[in-house]
Amino acid sequence: RAARLWLLQNRRLEKIADARFLVEETSPRAVCSAAGFPDFLCRGDGRHHATSSKVVQPILEPRRLARSEALRVPSKVPAVSWADVERLDAALAAACRDLAAAYGYDADPRYHPQSLDTTAFKA
Repeated sequence: RAARLWLLQNRRLEKIADARFLVEETSPRAVCSAAGFPDFLCRGDGRHHATSSKVVQPILEPRRLARSEALRVPSKVPAVSWADVERLDAALAAACRDLAAAYGYDADPRYHPQSLDTTAFKA
């Protein structure tokens, strides 16, 4: 059910969305700018807007890891694999995989930022 919901929800959003972001790789400042807010709000020193607050600012900006770099980072084992979804519904799995690839995600979960262990990350 989760895969079907993900697919249907994203297909629906495709019809109405003005932009699409990989949240794992997009700075809140970039989203703020894309929404049309003035630079002093999006890139300020924390006096005007939560996006540039003292809490957010020390956090490193997101970036995509190179494939070789990603393999050196410990990953969590996904609770559900593509093979699990394929066993239940091969057509659904293929449709989800195609859409995920169109969004820029690798079929191998070791390359997904959300699979990385973040327990040691500090803000």
